[in-house]
This record gives sequence, C-alpha cells and structure tokens, in this order.
Amino acid sequence: MTFRELKMMVVANGFKVSAASCETDDMVYACSVECHPGTYHHPKFVAALDKRTGWVSITGKKSFKI
Repeated sequence: MTFRELKMMVVANGFKVSAASCETDDMVYACSVECHPGTYHHPKFVAALDKRTGWVSITGKKSFKI
C-alpha cells in the first residue's frame, strides 16, 4: 500500500487528511484532521502500514498482513 492509497482511504471514509500524515523508511501513516472529543487530538480515522512487518491497520477494520 502506498502513502497515496492510505490518504485516499481517509478521504473515502469522509474525513480530511491531516498534515501529521507521513511516510518514513519504516511506516506509512495517514490520519484524519477530525479528532475524538476529549482525547488530546487523537484522530478519528487512521490508516497505517508497518513496512518492516507488512501489517496494515485501518480504523474500524481487522488488521491484516500484506
């Protein structure tokens, strides 16, 4: 999964992509600007890929390995 694909998942689920979204050598991380109230800005939606292990985590779905 690419950074672009993960950002598209955020948008497809009705959220705006946060500037905190990023790609590093180890991770691809896309999150929403929208936050859960009272959580110190924890995003409502996150899509992440751990490049080292191949595990993908998406809010509301069971994690899976690619």
